[in-house]
Amino acid sequence: MQAFIKNVTEFIHTHTWVNQLLQLLLLIGVGFAIYFFFVGKRLKKLQNIFPFLQSWVGDSEIRHLTKVGEFAKAGDLLIEKEQFEEAAMVFERGRLFGRAADIYLRLELPMKAIQYYEKAGEHEKAAQLCLDLKHFDRAERNFEQANLLPKIGDIYLSRGLKELAINAFQKNGQISKAAQVLGELGRWEETGKLLLKTAEQARKETLAMPNETTAPEVLRQLKKAAQAYAKAQHFAKAAQVFVEAKELKLAADAFIQSGNRKKAAEIFQELGELERAASLLAQDGDPVAALRLEGEQLLQNGELQEAIGKFQKAGDFFRAGDIYQDLQESEKAALMYEKANEFALAASLYREEGQLQKAGVMYEKAELWGEAIDCFQRANLPERELLAWEKKGDGYGLAGCLHRQGMLKEALDALEKIPEQHPDFRSALSLKGKIFLDQGDPFKAKELFSEAIADLKQLESSDLDTIYNLAVASEKADGDTSAVEILERMLAEGMVENSAIEKAKNVRKILSDRAFTRLSHLKDSTSGSDVFAKSEEAITQEATAPQVQRYRKMNEIGRGGMGIVYTAKDSTLDRVVALKILSSALRKNEQAVKTFLREAKAAASLNHPYIVTVHDAGTQQGDLYIAMELIDGKTIKEIIRSKGKLSYTSTLVILKQLLEALNYAHSRNVVHRDLTTSNIMWTKQKSIKIMDFGLAKIITELLSEQSIVGGTPSFMSPEQTVGDPIDHRTDIYSLGICIYEMCLGVLPFTKGDMGFHHIHTPPPIPKQKDPKMPQAFNDIILKCMEKKPENRFQKVEEIQEIIKNGL
Repeated sequence: MQAFIKNVTEFIHTHTWVNQLLQLLLLIGVGFAIYFFFVGKRLKKLQNIFPFLQSWVGDSEIRHLTKVGEFAKAGDLLIEKEQFEEAAMVFERGRLFGRAADIYLRLELPMKAIQYYEKAGEHEKAAQLCLDLKHFDRAERNFEQANLLPKIGDIYLSRGLKELAINAFQKNGQISKAAQVLGELGRWEETGKLLLKTAEQARKETLAMPNETTAPEVLRQLKKAAQAYAKAQHFAKAAQVFVEAKELKLAADAFIQSGNRKKAAEIFQELGELERAASLLAQDGDPVAALRLEGEQLLQNGELQEAIGKFQKAGDFFRAGDIYQDLQESEKAALMYEKANEFALAASLYREEGQLQKAGVMYEKAELWGEAIDCFQRANLPERELLAWEKKGDGYGLAGCLHRQGMLKEALDALEKIPEQHPDFRSALSLKGKIFLDQGDPFKAKELFSEAIADLKQLESSDLDTIYNLAVASEKADGDTSAVEILERMLAEGMVENSAIEKAKNVRKILSDRAFTRLSHLKDSTSGSDVFAKSEEAITQEATAPQVQRYRKMNEIGRGGMGIVYTAKDSTLDRVVALKILSSALRKNEQAVKTFLREAKAAASLNHPYIVTVHDAGTQQGDLYIAMELIDGKTIKEIIRSKGKLSYTSTLVILKQLLEALNYAHSRNVVHRDLTTSNIMWTKQKSIKIMDFGLAKIITELLSEQSIVGGTPSFMSPEQTVGDPIDHRTDIYSLGICIYEMCLGVLPFTKGDMGFHHIHTPPPIPKQKDPKMPQAFNDIILKCMEKKPENRFQKVEEIQEIIKNGL
């Protein structure tokens, strides 16, 4: 080590320049030491004394700060010295872009400021500057970078840039705000279009919500859209949207402004404003439709005769006929139906009134030949009957008619035309035999009678007439008794139909006794009839003696098929009741009246909130009456006539109550038998009341004594129509028709012979009439209206179960 030091020393002394260099470095070091010790501490004081030092010292400090990476401090020093451009460059070097942008903004260099705000990620500031410079696309990009897209429209709006605000609102799905701005600008058509989009958005949101059927927001937006279209004077579009918004009055007004008075009239009719609807139709050049509506308005007001006049002027004779029928003026109703070409309806009323010839003519026009023939037979009009048989094309029936009129040759000619494969061929042989027997040719008659019953597997009622006539012919021809043996054998072997067994036994007894002389009066009536029917003596005495007057009639409140209904004061219990006075025709059978009084009082035991209570039944001053609770309301039939079909919601409410009432009654073995919309009241308490429950059976029995069909034809079940035994399932059939009428505003069968339709014609498919009908309603109606009782619902609980599971 010593050697090394010695060598270095010698080198320095040997080389002069090295020695001088070391002396210089020493001086510099001493100078720096003096500077930092003395000048550094007092620099500020010296700068104050000697200002020229400030620039030198400051630049030196800035360079130092920059060198060591303190760009913020360096920049701040430059700002203090108001060297803004240099400060900006220092900030740029230090990547302090936001600070640099602030400097450029101060230097009124906005584009540079935007550039550096963007680099700094301060996009909102950049966007605001872009807006100032009207660089809108770049502004929107910056707003997007700043996650401020939903606010762009509002920002534009705050700056008065409405067009840009509209576009921004639409881009961001803020349709309602866009529509509001368009409205402020008076651009109503565009406003309407946007509001429709808003409604559609609300509808989609609604569909996603459980248990929601109609969102109020959807309707609100639709209404606003419609109002916008109206302000744009696009009234047709406005009307259409008002309808969708369920603002029917506003829709009607819009239709009027669009010139579509007919559509406006339809809406006012739906709203029950018939007078206004009629006025619009008259203005629209449709006086006939106007008259119809005026008639409906008068009908609602209870001015029935005036209503009839309007309907007649309008040529709506069918409606006029309905009103006459409600007024129990059957002949006038029939005349109206005739004018309306509703010949079957006219015929049934003429027949009711005993005008059989007119009834027959109407049935002919309706091509209901069987009914026409029946009327002509009862009216003893053989010529008309013959023509009807010919038009019907029934050779056997025509022959029978000719036979009854003594035209035997013509009858035989007609029978000869019936081919062997025809269903009436056996009957034709039997009738031929009868004709030959009447002509005194028992041998030919026996041959024909024998052929008619040859190879029979089972005896029907008409075959027994043939066997009887065979026995008569055989007796006259050769004394043969084989006819009795044939009958005996078939009875023994069970080859006689159940319905004909009693008759067969009677025939056997008569033939075995050979009592032909006592039965000679039967020989002229065996063809096509029951020779053993017995007539009964009618009882015509009054039901009971007049009683003390308990009920004092006040006002007439309705008429129907069973009689007239009054409000009446019950003097015994001091209350007002509905008093139904039954037709005097019902009082002619004393036993039947006693049965009625007993059964009516039994019906009073039904105690259910949806069934009209029967207080009492009896006779007063010779009138047969039923006293019931007084109901404040209208029948479902009246509501449908005045307002049209019911909504499905309303129908469901009524149906639930109907099912409860029917279930209650059926469980007590009470069947209504005449369930119609005219027998169902809708009260002001928003509930139903079924009238005449349990009494329809009794009245029908009384009416049957007069050979009048009971029940309402449009609602009668097939088994009721043909007179078969009925049970609670007949009410289920009628219930199906009630539901059909409530849902569609019309009955399933309106033309032709009602009985024929109920027995043979399939009901119209409800959903084909109204595709919007819920499928469950469609299915319930069709199952209720099955022709065979066993194919219907067997109990109303089955329908209740369907409803419970989500109708």
